[in-house]
Amino acid sequence: MVEIMDNLPPIRENPVSLEMIHAARIAGVDFIINTVVDDSGRLVEVVAGDLEKAWYKAVQVSESMYLTPIPRKAKVAIAAASGYPRDINLYQAQKALDHADKATVEGGTIIVVAECKEAYGEKIFESFMKAGYTARGIMDEVKKNFVMGGHKAYGFAKVAAEKKVIFVTSLSEEVVASLFARKASSVEEAVQMALKDQGADADFIVFPEGSVTVPYVAG
Repeated sequence: MVEIMDNLPPIRENPVSLEMIHAARIAGVDFIINTVVDDSGRLVEVVAGDLEKAWYKAVQVSESMYLTPIPRKAKVAIAAASGYPRDINLYQAQKALDHADKATVEGGTIIVVAECKEAYGEKIFESFMKAGYTARGIMDEVKKNFVMGGHKAYGFAKVAAEKKVIFVTSLSEEVVASLFARKASSVEEAVQMALKDQGADADFIVFPEGSVTVPYVAG
């Protein structure tokens, strides 16, 4: 599971997706109805028919909505976690971090704007972050003893092992530190911290809807 988080393959090569299709075939599924919704939950598309053909059609529609081409990776990425409910806790806000990671050079700085009033949001994830591991230590432990919830800890640790992370959040300094990150009281303060990290000439990329924007380098 976590191995594909290191380098997420295309959906047609994703082993989790392929296993689910295989299981559905074994169960005798030969017809599906799926829906695609926008970031507000409004219905955009309905697909029906063959298990794989209809599924991949829905994937194609989703990709046209959420995949966002960028010319190159930047030294600094700012990602807002899209507000409530997507920033209700760290378990949900990790999506914005993951997407910003795809747009940031190795050694770069990521700024995540997320309130996270419910803190971690999941007990197993929380236990990993509070256990005193290093970022690499979390990655090793989750690989050895995978459990749901641990995958979120792996997601935070993987980014922190390669890049600098700043959170603009209502979370305490202690909680933010457990994420291998630093806390800023405002976006302006976070930007100044990032400039100190990366230099005054650092380039920025900004994702106002970071939880639902999936960047990729075009070309």
